[in-house]
Amino acid sequence: MEKGKVVVLVPEPKSKFVEWFVPKKNDTNMRVKLDILGSFVWDSCDGTMTVKDIVDKMKQEYGVFAESVDVRVSRYIQQLHAQKIIDISLKSK
Repeated sequence: MEKGKVVVLVPEPKSKFVEWFVPKKNDTNMRVKLDILGSFVWDSCDGTMTVKDIVDKMKQEYGVFAESVDVRVSRYIQQLHAQKIIDISLKSK
């Protein structure tokens, strides 16, 4: 980790066509370096915080720099979920 930034190992995307011709590798992960806000969200995904909690915490931590992060954080979490990197559970009120 570099100055508070997170590096995530993500499985490389594979196509069935490529798998026919390219031998399988044991370690097929890509290194994804997150920016400071992405790292903040990653570290906050601890299973107890809601998306709103994460946004509020980010606004407290980064002030004006994080004022319009609501949509960005929501999309980022949706992308992590779509790629099966994190799991999302819906809380009932």
